[in-house]
Parts: sequence; C-alpha cells; structure tokens
Amino acid sequence: MDLLPFLLALLHVHKALCAEISWDSTVKLTKQLSLECAHLPTQILTQIEWLKRNGQKEERIAIFNPILGLEITAPYTNRVSIKNSSEASNIITLNFNNASDMDAGLYTCRLNMFPDGSAEKIIQVAKTDKFESIALLNETIPELVTESGQNITLNYQFQMKGPVKTVIWEKIQPHQIDILTSCDLLEGSPYTSKYQNKVWATCRQGSRVSILFIPNVTVSESAIYCCLVEATTGEKESYMVRLIVYGPKHEPSYLQNLLVAGGILLVVAILITVICVISYYGRRKYTNGLFKESSGMQNKRANNSRSPVSYRQAKDHAQDDIYVNYPTMPQKTKSKV
Repeated sequence: MDLLPFLLALLHVHKALCAEISWDSTVKLTKQLSLECAHLPTQILTQIEWLKRNGQKEERIAIFNPILGLEITAPYTNRVSIKNSSEASNIITLNFNNASDMDAGLYTCRLNMFPDGSAEKIIQVAKTDKFESIALLNETIPELVTESGQNITLNYQFQMKGPVKTVIWEKIQPHQIDILTSCDLLEGSPYTSKYQNKVWATCRQGSRVSILFIPNVTVSESAIYCCLVEATTGEKESYMVRLIVYGPKHEPSYLQNLLVAGGILLVVAILITVICVISYYGRRKYTNGLFKESSGMQNKRANNSRSPVSYRQAKDHAQDDIYVNYPTMPQKTKSKV
C-alpha cells in the first residue's frame, strides 16, 4: 500500500475545506479525544485559551488563568476538561468526554507566556479511517533504533530533477500527525514548528537535501518520520523512516547494590564455614587414625616382649605416650594365699 497519496491529501485538503488555513497537528476523532498544547519549560504560562473555528469565526471553549482560574463556556461545561499532562507540566491537554462527529474540525490553542508574549497552535480533528493504513506499512518502512538521550539526524536526498518548492517533515503516530518543520526553498523561509520538543531542519535556497536534527530523543519520539517534497511543477515525492527509541539503561540502585554486597558476604561466610567444618572433621579423622596406629604398635610391642612388664613400668612409660588423655585401666594384683 502506498501511503503517499494519503499523506498528501491529509496535508493539502485544507486548501479546499479551510480557506487556506494550515494546521500544526492532525488528530484522529475518537470518543475519548485529547488535544495537546505545549510551551517551553522555561516559559511562564499566564493564560491559555481553547477555541473552535467555525468558518471564519472562532468559538471559545475554555480559558484558564493561573490566578483567576478556569472558565468553560456553556455548550462545553460538562463535555470538556483541561489539565496538565502526566508526562510534563508544560503540556496542557483539552480532554473531551464522549466526543462525537460534531467535534470534528479545527481547534486553536492560544498561549500567553511571560516574557515571550503569545503563540498559537492549530489542531485539525479528522474523522477518518486512514490512520489505520499507517500500521500496514510498518514492515516496509526502514527502521532506525537508538536509546533515549541520543541526538538523531535524519536526511533525505531529493530524487526529482526540477526545482524544489517546499519540504515538510512530519511525525506520524497512529492517532496523530505533527508537522515538525516546513521550508519554502524558493524564499529560504522556514516554518516555526509548534511541536512540543525542539527540532532543527535545514532550509536553504537551491538545496538538494533536507536534514532534520532531533536532540536528546525520548521514548515519546518513537514514531514514523516522513519528509514530503513538492516541486514547482507539482511533482511530489516522500521519504519515511521509523524511529524506535528505547528507554535509558537503569543503573543499579543503592538497595540493589546493598543486596548484591550482602549476597556476596553471605556466600563468603558459607564458604568459610564449610572450610572450617571440613578442616575440623579432617583433623579428627587424622588423629583417630594415628591413635589406632599407636594402640596397635603398643599391643605389638607387648606381645613381642621377652620379659614381662610390671604395672609400675607401664605407668612410668605412659607418661611418654602422645595421647596423655587416653584412659588407662589399672591392673589388679593377685593376693598371695
């Protein structure tokens, strides 16, 4: 399946439907709909306003001020809520409860920040099944695997012969498509991305290659990245790569190190105990062997002696025996009648 017609139609259909209004992100319409709007972590948010565009007019949905609080207009009172993302405090989401077909369209997130002033992001909510077609191309798209925290550089060499007019880089996910950069090569003017993380792309007149640089990637950057190229003649081409980002390697915690050290000490203690037990029983076995040999030698000497040995002599010789603690039974003397 060729995804290019879908991407191009999704990117340029606004020319016929939205009176030349472009958008920064396209989100798939679902019942549990969430629209994200982000500012830089270094900026201080003073006010955020969510609006829906109806033709040339804008209808306010909600407005939030950190000091004055949150106000939601009557048609959306029980249908929407605003909260910070669990991943980062600089991401504000507009959440719909049980969204329907009437919620498709264009939405504007307008941010007021100190000291940088105001900025806005336009999001298109589309009722389409074409997002599922992206998953069918997973096996045909080349992959780039990396770890979290690395810097990634994507580049595409143009194949068309004629002069290039526009180059657009997109991040494609099953539920959302974000425009990262857009460049008009005829004028050399770049489009300022509203994507939540900083990215850089080349934009030079007459260039035959486009480079996208993503610093310090995170797991959330895992997606399909697409470069859309359009010539002055209307000819179009595209390049896609699937970026897979794994989480950072976890260093052993203090508790894990403590458990490992304790396990090593336990093993050493067991080995020392085993060695001591073996040594102890080895000495007992050795001394018992010597004892038996000494007793045999004494019996042999007693049997081979030509002259009888008196009790007193045996007692005197017992003092020279190695095993002084061996129990010697006293001999009984016969009384004369």
